[in-house]
Amino acid sequence: NNNTVTLTARTGAITDSNSVTNNVTAASLTANSASGVDLDTTITTLTAADVSGTGVIDISNTGALGVTSATTNNGNTTLSAVGGSLTVAASTAGTSGNILFTADDIDLTGNIVGTGTITLRSESVLQDIVLGGTGSTAALDLTTTELSKLVDGFSDITIGRVADGTGTITVAGATSVNDNLTLVGGSIVSSGAITSNNNTVTLTARTGAITDSNSVTNNVTAASLTANSATGVDLDTTITTLTAADVSGTGVIDISNTGALGVTSATTNNGNITLASDSGTLTLT
Repeated sequence: NNNTVTLTARTGAITDSNSVTNNVTAASLTANSASGVDLDTTITTLTAADVSGTGVIDISNTGALGVTSATTNNGNTTLSAVGGSLTVAASTAGTSGNILFTADDIDLTGNIVGTGTITLRSESVLQDIVLGGTGSTAALDLTTTELSKLVDGFSDITIGRVADGTGTITVAGATSVNDNLTLVGGSIVSSGAITSNNNTVTLTARTGAITDSNSVTNNVTAASLTANSATGVDLDTTITTLTAADVSGTGVIDISNTGALGVTSATTNNGNITLASDSGTLTLT
């Protein structure tokens, strides 16, 4: 307790063989290996986790965790803070490794780099998420500055719990990324603008609707959009292709686009469909 633990596996991995029991309790941890780091911890600071060869980093911490550096040469990175916030100053997943950060509050203070996927999700299925806001709510806040730390190059950026998230995702202000973007929540409320130029945006409201709460400002700027919901889709867009808009329950689809719009699929189970192309051609394919 209150001290530093340093673990070095020069030719192999640092492995957790008990699967459930805590492996390290200390103030801080440095873990370097040739082929992987897998630990359950109760620490305050992960000073460094580094895998020099092929292998993953998988750190599950009890309580708040500050990560100074987590780097793999060729492998996935999974960091979670159970019952606390996760603050990451630097993380790189090499050779198409994927990154997964899990906590009910995630703070990105430095560059996050990779060419695979990155997923930022809450620990609780009920936790709300706010994008582009002030960063001062009880939700999982990701400010415009924090989102800018996601360095261009990921194959997809996913925010939310894909399988079971039921909290509300609110786009409170400017939300801009350089890669394909996927948002998954119970419902999605847009009062700001999502921008992912020349990329794909996918919005999924698992139990509710995707709604436009600003009435006049553009909600999504991208090359293409897929919007799936349980109870409705209402968006102002600047896109080229509506790949799919689908409402599985009772609810409308209302898409108003600036410029020409090609629509691949728009389907409601029980509701009206309104598609508009302002100052452009509307093409149904």
